Amino acid sequence: MADGYVTATMAGLIAALLADPGVTGIVGDRVVDEPGEGIGFPYIRLGRLEPVADDTDGTQGALVQAGLEVHSRPGQSGGRVEAAQICEAIQAALHRSETLICDGFTVVDVEVQTWAVDRARDGKSYEGRVALTVRLSA
Repeated sequence: MADGYVTATMAGLIAALLADPGVTGIVGDRVVDEPGEGIGFPYIRLGRLEPVADDTDGTQGALVQAGLEVHSRPGQSGGRVEAAQICEAIQAALHRSETLICDGFTVVDVEVQTWAVDRARDGKSYEGRVALTVRLSA
């Protein structure tokens, strides 16, 4: 069975971030859907994914509103600054990107709307949240 809008977007986002040297220069290969136990910091995790129909008279499509979570912990170089640098790298890699590939669909547009960094609930780490929209047509 072919991927739907959301699963194709998930795979495409992970692949695009792992292919970007600005992102991997900070997080390495730690771009995941679900972080395994003991994952090192910093890392990027897929957050909320919400498809919204975006059909026209002649084509079917969707806007996939996606959230990416950035996790950083103070230490040798981590913390608020590192989380902000990762958010900036994500924006540079994805905003208006022509390299995002979502198998089975045409990527019409990628727009990073906003991002923010705050202290995490554990009081030790920092979390960044990046909100973006991927417009797909079938």
